[in-house]
Amino acid sequence: MTPLGHFQQAFNAADNAAWVSSWAGRVAASATTAGNAPMAGAATAVGAASSLFEQMVRPNWKKSLFDSNIDFAVSVGTGSYPALAPVFTELGELVKKQRN
Repeated sequence: MTPLGHFQQAFNAADNAAWVSSWAGRVAASATTAGNAPMAGAATAVGAASSLFEQMVRPNWKKSLFDSNIDFAVSVGTGSYPALAPVFTELGELVKKQRN
């Protein structure tokens, strides 16, 4: 495989990891709303692992710092109003996509 092919594979892997992380956040928000703490915790762990993998494959500390701050703000809102967890999560994802 050519160096360009390896680069493309790494780029695709990072995109897929970002996708998994976003959906894990949505599952965690839904589980929080449903009151299922074990599922919310598992989904959060999957999302964190996916984000870590994305950063390993495609390092970008500015994006990671920005996304972490947005995730923290979402978690504060979710902690205060668990019923609105999906709304806060989607707003956070919207902000991340606008910035990135």
